[in-house]
Amino acid sequence: MVLNNFGDFVNRVLKFIPAKYDGVVPDINNVSDPVSTENNGDEHDPTFASEIDDLLKDYINAMESVKLRLSIQTVMAISARGNVYLQRSGLGNALFSGSP
Repeated sequence: MVLNNFGDFVNRVLKFIPAKYDGVVPDINNVSDPVSTENNGDEHDPTFASEIDDLLKDYINAMESVKLRLSIQTVMAISARGNVYLQRSGLGNALFSGSP
């Protein structure tokens, strides 16, 4: 189940990039409406960006300390949080129905 969570998140993100950005991950400065920790105006999940930022800091700290188990647990928390966001926003369903 845990790996399914991670796999679902990766699959959704990999489908999002070609669908929305023509297969190229854009520079954050060139995205018209990025999820911003300053703005928190996301109607689907206003705390998403700040929570992901915190988890990424935790991941970096764990990797730099060579705490691999904690690193993997943090990656799984990021994917779980990302999946919740995609479900709330409806993005995941739109992508899965649009391409198999």
